Amino acid sequence: MAADERTRYFRRLSRLRGSARRWSVLAGGLGGAAAVLTPYAGIGLADAAWAAAAGAATALATWRWVDLRALAAQPAPPPLDPAQAAARNRARLVAAVERLPPVPACWPRYDGSAPAPRCAAPPPPSRGNASTGPPRPWQPWRAG
Repeated sequence: MAADERTRYFRRLSRLRGSARRWSVLAGGLGGAAAVLTPYAGIGLADAAWAAAAGAATALATWRWVDLRALAAQPAPPPLDPAQAAARNRARLVAAVERLPPVPACWPRYDGSAPAPRCAAPPPPSRGNASTGPPRPWQPWRAG
């Protein structure tokens, strides 16, 4: 079920906050690894990769924090009127039920009344007789 605008706003705000925190933690971890793993003799290719990853994570973390602050600066949408929410939910439910296939007339009614009179019980499945039915298994007491 789709949420209203207010719910979507707060869900997006929460996701952006989580994303910004994840990128900040990753940037800190990669930056610390780059600082610890950089040898004193000079920077090699692997050390440059650690530093580049730390820089990229820092840039993405900054970008996410800016997005979060921009979204948090916007006012939250007003809460949905309960009557409007009920009407919207009813319209969705009616649309979903209308997409279902029709119910056979032979089925019992929802209110508990009997099914339509034209619906007779289906005949029992035919088992056939000895000449037309499936072969019976061998039974030694009937052998003769």
